[in-house]
Amino acid sequence: MQPLQISRMAKQRLSRDERALFQKAVEDVQPLAEYYPEPFRQLPAARRLPHPPLLEQTVDNRLSDAIAAGDLPPMPRRYCQHGVQPKYFRRFCRGELPIEAEIDLHGLHRDAARHRLTEFIHYCHERQWRVVRVIHGMGHPASGRGVIKQRLPYWLRQFEEVIAYAPAIPSDGGDGATYLLLRRCN
Repeated sequence: MQPLQISRMAKQRLSRDERALFQKAVEDVQPLAEYYPEPFRQLPAARRLPHPPLLEQTVDNRLSDAIAAGDLPPMPRRYCQHGVQPKYFRRFCRGELPIEAEIDLHGLHRDAARHRLTEFIHYCHERQWRVVRVIHGMGHPASGRGVIKQRLPYWLRQFEEVIAYAPAIPSDGGDGATYLLLRRCN
């Protein structure tokens, strides 16, 4: 057993008898094992849904694409309807809420992506999944923005089910993905 290290100030205050008494009192003490606590919280993995077949007759084709891509004014990256608690929205934007489902729209044509997005939102809303992720990609490096990425905010604002959206955090896809908060079913 190594002798106990006592600071200079403690040496001046303790007498020889007091130091010996303290040494005897702590001679059987063992150091604690190293403790590494578990991470605060691990979010469950999102369900990756397969691309459902396009059902032209059953899909509500209500999303407007009347404006040409070059004429789209910039939309805010975050959106929240009235009624969503500010604390909840902050947690949503930070990626602290578990993602219940996701869809990947990479490489799809604009119309196919719009149909799949509509089906996905309806599917998730029916199952009462509230926080979902849409992976749309970053777009072509030359243009700086992808077609789906550029149109997604306009499409999302047209859904009654979508009450908030925000770009994903870097570990969930960053600028290539968007979180959606869906309205509760009545």
